[in-house]
Amino acid sequence: GIWITALEEQGEIIEPLRDRIVGRVALEDILDPYSNEVIVEVARELKLSHARKLEMERTQKANQDRNKKLVDELAQLDLEQLQIETNPVSINALQTLPVHRQKNVLRYWLHHVCKLTMPDTIHLERIVNEVLNAAADSQPCVSWHGARVQRYQGKLYADKPEDISAVQTEVLVWRPEKSFEIAGRQLVTEQCCGKGLSVKQLQSKQVNIRFRQGGEMCRPQGRAEHHHKLKKLFQEWQVPPWQRNRIPLIYVEDELAQVVGYCLCEPFVAAADEVGYQIRFE
Repeated sequence: GIWITALEEQGEIIEPLRDRIVGRVALEDILDPYSNEVIVEVARELKLSHARKLEMERTQKANQDRNKKLVDELAQLDLEQLQIETNPVSINALQTLPVHRQKNVLRYWLHHVCKLTMPDTIHLERIVNEVLNAAADSQPCVSWHGARVQRYQGKLYADKPEDISAVQTEVLVWRPEKSFEIAGRQLVTEQCCGKGLSVKQLQSKQVNIRFRQGGEMCRPQGRAEHHHKLKKLFQEWQVPPWQRNRIPLIYVEDELAQVVGYCLCEPFVAAADEVGYQIRFE
């Protein structure tokens, strides 16, 4: 069998599909791409009525593809205009747009920037009504398969729900030269000079991964010599409450050495001439 389409030259149809398929026999069932309805059964001759229906489907598909491209381009322009490049985004910035363009930007941002499952129409409506338009001091959440959005201090956050309850209270022994998987994500290290945790300081000591239980203290790099409460630091860094218990804490023996993604702690910071571990949670 052969695959037949309209004959085109430089975007202009030279010979339409119907002229090329009428009278031929279907090698397999030919289906409507939207409803999966059988248009022509296998081994049946294609008639002019079949050809016209196939051409209509082709035109409809081309129009839908063209419309999708246009709305994606509009979303890209709005994202650039609002200077939205990452996650989270400013709710005030989003609300400068008309509602239909807010929804369009949200669809594009969630799928192409955040790499999440796109919400259906009902969930998108809920994001606008229940999250964007919520009281400033509230923390509403809308979830759908494999994704959720929440607001905190005027910003919209999107992520995948993670279940770390299995390791939440455990002390995980770790060798920093090796990656470590936690709830589908990887704790990875890269050695470099003068950055990260001092390799020398970690030698012959037990390195653990833990998660926040409450009451943690640390000495952040570049701050005064006294210890700071981790709770206060999270508030200062404006870390959303639901993310705080999911951030890996690196301990050397029983002393907090790094809050991954936020700070290194003294006295474990690599000196300018020392080899260090840069740690990321991916």
